[in-house]
Parts: sequence; C-alpha cells; structure tokens
Amino acid sequence: MKLGISAATAGILAAAVAATSPAVAQPGVAAPQAALTFTREERTALAPVSQALMMRNWAAAAAALPAALAAAQSPNARYATGRFELDLGRATVNAEQQLRGIERILASGAAQPAEVAALLQLQAQIYNDQREFERAEGALNRLAQLQPNDPDTLALLGQLSRVRNNSAQALTLFQRSLAASDAAGRRVPESRYKLALALALQGERREATADLARRLVTAYPSVTNWRDALLSYRDVAQPDAAARIDIWRLLHATGALAGERDYLAAANAFDQANLAGEAKAVLDEGVGRNMLRASESETRALITRVSGRATTERGGLAGRIASARTAAAGARARTAADA
Repeated sequence: MKLGISAATAGILAAAVAATSPAVAQPGVAAPQAALTFTREERTALAPVSQALMMRNWAAAAAALPAALAAAQSPNARYATGRFELDLGRATVNAEQQLRGIERILASGAAQPAEVAALLQLQAQIYNDQREFERAEGALNRLAQLQPNDPDTLALLGQLSRVRNNSAQALTLFQRSLAASDAAGRRVPESRYKLALALALQGERREATADLARRLVTAYPSVTNWRDALLSYRDVAQPDAAARIDIWRLLHATGALAGERDYLAAANAFDQANLAGEAKAVLDEGVGRNMLRASESETRALITRVSGRATTERGGLAGRIASARTAAAGARARTAADA
C-alpha cells in the first residue's frame, strides 16, 4: 500500500470537513479506509491540518497539529492524527515524526491489516537506517506475526541477524525465506541465494551448503553460479576422490572452468585418476580457449604425458566394454563408462 500524502489525507479531509456523521469519503477519492467518523470537535480540529497538507503548506500543518492531537479522542481521530504526523514527517524528511505517526496509527487500532503490514515495514526501514537494529528487528518480528510465511519479511529478518553477527540465525531465516518463496511459486533475487550460500559456507554447514548450491543453480544457472556452487560444496563437504572427479566433470560440462589454474588442476585430477581421455579433452579445450599455452613447460609436459595414454585408452575401449557386459559387479562397468 502506498503511504503517500494524496490518497491518505484526501480521504481524511473528506471525512473531516463533512457536515454530517457518519462521514464517508467522497466519490473518486482514495481514502485509507472506509467510513471514517469523527465528533464535531474532532472534525473542527482535524480539518486545518488536513487542508494544509493537501495544499503542501508544511508550516501551517505543523502549527495546526497540536490542536488536532489534543482533540483526538476516538480511534478514528487518533488514526487521522497519526496519519498527519506520518505524512508531515515524510514531507519534511523528519524520521522521528514519521515514527511517532506510525506508532499513533498502530495504537489507534483503526488501520487496515494491509496498511499495518506496510507501516511495520516502513518502521523497520527507518530504524535500520538509524542503525537501531534491535528496534528494527522488533518491528519485523511484529510483521512476521502478521505474515509468518512472507519471503521478504523473513529475508529482512535474516539481513538484520547478519548485521548483528548472528550468522546461524541469519542462515535459518534465509532458508525459510527461500522455502516460502518456492511454496508460493515466487522468484526471489539472485543475491538472496548467494548471500544464503555464503552464510552456509562460512558456517561450514555441509547439508545447507549442498541444498543452497542446488537451489542457486536451479533458479539462476549461470556459469558463474555453477562454479560458485560446486566449489562451495567441494570446500565444505570434503568429498571423496570419486566425488571430486565428478565435481571437475560438472565444472567442465557447465563451462565453469576459469583460467589456467582451473584447467591445469582439472587435467591433473583426471590424469591422476587414470582418465587420460578426459585429461586430454580438458587440455585441448584450455588451449583452444586460450586459457592454456601449449608451449608453457607444465602444460606441454602434461599434454605429452596424457596424449599417448589417451590413444591407448581409446584403443582398448572395445575390450573394456565387452568385459563390463559380463561383469558380476559394477566396478568394471563404471571404469569402462569413465573411459
């Protein structure tokens, strides 16, 4: 809900200056809620503030506000004066006055549920800007009670927990936010996945890292994200040798090998696993993409070492396949498939 001056004060003005009670917003005027009613004394005190705000006469509105506050006895009148304070505070960039207005509106009990949610979010934002993180968190917790499965509220709480150096709680909140987004079929910003993954990696949370890495590349399958996801998982999970080979394969298959260091590391890993064909494929690609220089000593030696073995490996492939088909166990089949 937009919390601007025109819609809110126009509706209150229509009620404040009406001659009869109950007062109803005039046709075509967007009021913050329906059927605002005031006593005669309240209407008399509210009207000058509302009219001054509509005329953008901030000084006149500020001068008339104390009388309106003193006269406001009913929930609707307290709501109206809170709205006036909020609108005046926003117009004059007065954060403290905005906060007073928000509290007055919330305390009145006359705000609609959607407006309460928007006000709590604004309150949290103001406190956050003031670095009053505990108060910002309090406002967001109130908001979370209204909408416990809202992804954005959970993510904001996660951001605050992170700012307050509670990384474990921040990670839990971001995970809840992403799960709620999935349940609602909502697409959330890429940065939210990356921040959650960074928190899991920082905390060396193996299962969370694997889950968030998978979520990241599912939602945003870029080359960079594949690289970040796979390397994050590798660093935290400390997988066995076979799984590390699979990680190199995925990095290669997704185009996520970056630079000379990656290509040489991948080729060496395949070479040490007796997978000369895969090592040669990585080296050929690295040279073709100008990531490797075939004349450089380490690269040249590695190419020489794996090329002959790769030829031999290909030559014996038919025999390996035949052996795999008659094998009782799967080890020979996997070896043939790798080759």
